[in-house]
Amino acid sequence: FPVTIQASTNSATWAESEIMAMTELGIAGGVTQDGFGPNGLVTRAQFAAFLIRSLRIAEVNPAAGCFSDVSRTAWYYGAVEAALAAQLVGGYPDGSFRPNQPITRDEIAVMVVRALNLQAVTPVSFTSPEVVLASRFKDWQTIAVWARGAVAQAVEANIVRGREGNLFAPQENASRAEAVVMLKRMLNSSGRLSQ
Repeated sequence: FPVTIQASTNSATWAESEIMAMTELGIAGGVTQDGFGPNGLVTRAQFAAFLIRSLRIAEVNPAAGCFSDVSRTAWYYGAVEAALAAQLVGGYPDGSFRPNQPITRDEIAVMVVRALNLQAVTPVSFTSPEVVLASRFKDWQTIAVWARGAVAQAVEANIVRGREGNLFAPQENASRAEAVVMLKRMLNSSGRLSQ
């Protein structure tokens, strides 16, 4: 179905062609029947769904879910369970997934690199994640230690880019437009889409 971008004063028209391409591929869907909502925040559940669709991984529906806060009746249940089974996502120590929590930019980088590894894409090599990150971002030290290697790989592969002012903004939430653009770049990087 046709999806409109619904540009606002804080417009995401910079991503319009990528959003439309990913929508046509059945990877990205709208938040309403005819609107994508590019400037809205993408949740962890939405990103898990986008990610498995990007990789053509079928949803799974086990009788008992792995996360305490992902109900079998939720629209994202099968997507989250499939992403977990493929080791693309993880949960929190309390057994939750926090599906409706907006995803952070460093979480996206980690999931994208896991997806590249699943596709057997050779990771970009570099001496040290800290050297790569320090050369690009003023706020590199705010990137969680557990995410630095993945962020550096995603940056070196040109999948994840910084924000204005040479900032990575790792703990900021990603917009729906940013998430879809990163996934499209991931697919280009892995050769699954033509450049």
